[in-house]
Amino acid sequence: MCALEWLLAEGCDGELKGLPPDELLSRLQRANPSDGVRIVGALSAYRDSNVVANAVRAQPHWLVRLAGYATGICSVDPTGPAFTDNNHWINELVGLRDVLDLWPTKATATDIARLDSAPKEAFVGEYGAPRRVLRLLLMHRAAPHLSAGDATSCA
Repeated sequence: MCALEWLLAEGCDGELKGLPPDELLSRLQRANPSDGVRIVGALSAYRDSNVVANAVRAQPHWLVRLAGYATGICSVDPTGPAFTDNNHWINELVGLRDVLDLWPTKATATDIARLDSAPKEAFVGEYGAPRRVLRLLLMHRAAPHLSAGDATSCA
């Protein structure tokens, strides 16, 4: 489990679980990046709220915004203008919407199992981090189809 997954899971299951979205958004405004990711994990239970999505999208720290995209709180309109963010990694990972809209949005437990069956070397080096983030995106997209222990989503 990568640090982003761990922080998101901690937000889903820790002291933040069950807090109302107004309280979580208030805490998010003054949170450091790692606490912000935890809060985004808890906010994933409210992923259908435009208020929550706008607040996460407006966060100054890129890791918090990335967590918002990974959990499905923030999304990209495939019919809208090209996606841009002031952070390279968000542009690279979220900006690939044409690819991501075709596969991770339809991810299944089998897709995750295929990715998990890759050798450990596939998750280190130049492509290791993007593969770990892709796995996280897949898990959150497939969360409704998985049992509760299989994904790091509060929904």
